[in-house]
Amino acid sequence: MSYSADNSDREASNSMQVRRRKRKLGSLENQYQSDMKWLNKNYPNVTYILGETNSDSTNLNMAQIEGVFGSALWLIDYLMYGMTQDITRMHLIQGTTFGYTGWVPVSYGGREPYVRPPLYGQIVAADVLGHDPLIQIQEVELGLWNFSAYAVYGSRKLAKFVLVNLDEWNNTTPYPRPSQQVLLQVPLESGMKSAVVERLVGNGANADEGITWGGVNWNYTDGRLVQGGKRSTDQLSFDRGGQAKLTVSSSEAVLVTLK
Repeated sequence: MSYSADNSDREASNSMQVRRRKRKLGSLENQYQSDMKWLNKNYPNVTYILGETNSDSTNLNMAQIEGVFGSALWLIDYLMYGMTQDITRMHLIQGTTFGYTGWVPVSYGGREPYVRPPLYGQIVAADVLGHDPLIQIQEVELGLWNFSAYAVYGSRKLAKFVLVNLDEWNNTTPYPRPSQQVLLQVPLESGMKSAVVERLVGNGANADEGITWGGVNWNYTDGRLVQGGKRSTDQLSFDRGGQAKLTVSSSEAVLVTLK
């Protein structure tokens, strides 16, 4: 997998925020790697679980930072990276007043129950895992601090790609939305000729509504999550060399399911 970038100007503050996100993902390895190595050596049948985790360990009640579309993108990256480190379960902290909660199920602060953007990160992660009991995820290193890529294997065969463009773009950013072009490669012997592309889209990293996953959105109505919108996907074709180009906009996540 390789990439090419749109050369539009970037805001320095956005770059710093993305770097902090990437550093936090890297801290997973530094913080837990020695424990996991010890477990694998001494108790190989014991799985490693994060019992409580999310973008912070306390309730900062900062919905304007943690409850926006950028948080959903970060969550996808966080969960995918955790799986590459052999963490088998990650229990996400949720709470009515927590900025990073997926939805608020009761009336609070003068507002009726509603969905928050991090829910979409949870749903995308669930769709990545699917129903195959033998899922393995490998990070694809692109040498970028603001773009993450993962290869997903089901039953030991390449099944999906997850692409997360963490370059921060907001609806107030004073230049057009940039993009990255990624070159995907599948094994020739696999016989795969096409793929289904689903996109997690929002009107910028700071958006707290108007988000869709594959054309679908969710609301919290009558005590349950209600799906709206219409399913929308793209088709991607691989050439004879097993390659295909795909464009991913800034502040966007893409799931590519191979066929």
